[in-house]
Amino acid sequence: MDLLEQCRLWHEAEEHEKIVQALEALPEEQRTAATDMELARAYNNLAQLDEPEGREMLLRALELMARHESDCPDPYSWNFRMGYACYYLDREAAALSYLERALELHPGDSPQRNSREEIRQLIDDCRRRLTLPRFQRPFRRRAVEAWAEFARREAQVRSLLDEGEQSKAEKLAEGALNLAFARPEFALRRGEGYEMVFFPGGDRARLLQLAQFVRQAPAPLAQHWKVSVDLASMEDVPGAPEQGETDDPAASLENCYVTYHLEPNEDPDADWRLDTIAGSTRCPALVRQYLAGESGAVDLLHDDGAAAGFICWPLDGSAPEERGAQAFALRGQLEEALAAAAGPDKVTLLGGAMGLFCGYLDLIAWDLPAVLDAAAEFFAASGVAWGSFHSFRTPKRKKRPRCPPRPARCFPPGTSRRWKAIWRPAAAISIRCCNTSRTSSKKADRRAAFPSGRPGAICRSPCGMPTPA
Repeated sequence: MDLLEQCRLWHEAEEHEKIVQALEALPEEQRTAATDMELARAYNNLAQLDEPEGREMLLRALELMARHESDCPDPYSWNFRMGYACYYLDREAAALSYLERALELHPGDSPQRNSREEIRQLIDDCRRRLTLPRFQRPFRRRAVEAWAEFARREAQVRSLLDEGEQSKAEKLAEGALNLAFARPEFALRRGEGYEMVFFPGGDRARLLQLAQFVRQAPAPLAQHWKVSVDLASMEDVPGAPEQGETDDPAASLENCYVTYHLEPNEDPDADWRLDTIAGSTRCPALVRQYLAGESGAVDLLHDDGAAAGFICWPLDGSAPEERGAQAFALRGQLEEALAAAAGPDKVTLLGGAMGLFCGYLDLIAWDLPAVLDAAAEFFAASGVAWGSFHSFRTPKRKKRPRCPPRPARCFPPGTSRRWKAIWRPAAAISIRCCNTSRTSSKKADRRAAFPSGRPGAICRSPCGMPTPA
């Protein structure tokens, strides 16, 4: 019996640890696409989402499979296993692409592979989570976990730097940072002390994220480490490149707003923000890409558990000449409410816009449920007819559907407390990687669906957000 056949027997017996031990011991020259695919599947099935090692296993699975995109003898399995790993890493945009391709290539149901229905469940859940992000681990939690893991490793990282083992030190540090970032860009330095420098790559969205991450660095680390962000690439932020490296990157964008004016679409049923007359933002890429039907910036944040989006509310109850003042006044009140209830650890406010029909407040939520709870409380007491949240992801439809006689309300007055029920985990997606259907206890709460018994009381708002009835 050859090794691959033995691995398949271990897989059927769910002895995935034996597969990992046997295939990791293979010399590099004996590894093939088939052995790497078996090892990746074992990593997928062993990964425990509540442990740092679990995410590292999923990342190793992706790294192994990425080598064999062109030479894998089974394209269906390659796409499914890539999608499976991305799904459990909260990278639904990438997972959706792989899983849709896997469904197209599906060779037919059998006990040895996941069924079409199981793949459809994953695809449907990816679409729901892209419409309204429901992260297993929001960025706020990921940042805390990443710093805690780095604190456990930092003595060894310092030792490696002292010995001149730069690549090994950065690899060890990267294992901790991967708990927060899908693709961390950083460098370690050894001078008079130890330095960790992050690089935003000229991207304001990434700079805002790094500012949030750096401010959460545990105070004891400062005994040995200086943590900073290199602003040299931020050419569109006045004065930033001259600052170079800073331990307070948020200050560079504090009042760095870009104003814009648009030709508004006068169709009241046009999609959100197409009615915009004027606005200002600290992150122009999010607005620009949303209006262009692109999602690069929002995907970058989404992959790391952060939700970039906007809250909107109606202006149709006031005269046209009064709408500007009304939009700015309510936006200011909402900003104050979110800052007080959610705080800077959970939300970064970006600016906003005024439209013909709606006012808009733009934000990045580092802990979306907390932000939506705070918004629900605000709208419940505001007297505004309704409020809605939408991610900076352009829907495929050309028109936003309406629920007569008005748009469905994501934050209807008097129902804010019932909002929290939406975020409770429900039934698991009972799927393992290329095996007969089983429920993984550690992954059972990955799918945050509607609470049992409530679907009849919940409708879909124009932005796809479930709404308490």
